Amino acid sequence: MDELSILSTFVNDVENLSIAELKPIIKDKQPRPFGLCAGEFTVPADFDAPLPEDLLSAFEGK
Repeated sequence: MDELSILSTFVNDVENLSIAELKPIIKDKQPRPFGLCAGEFTVPADFDAPLPEDLLSAFEGK
């Protein structure tokens, strides 16, 4: 196995020791279809509008 085909999962046990589990990545045989959720939701017109000042301040920790 090469580094690109290994998934590393780190698990903490009761003694807080890090244990690595290495296993191969399983890839889907077929790609997901494009437009799988077409018509399920509508993106609002103001989706990319600037955030309100109070919400932006909250994200910045002010």
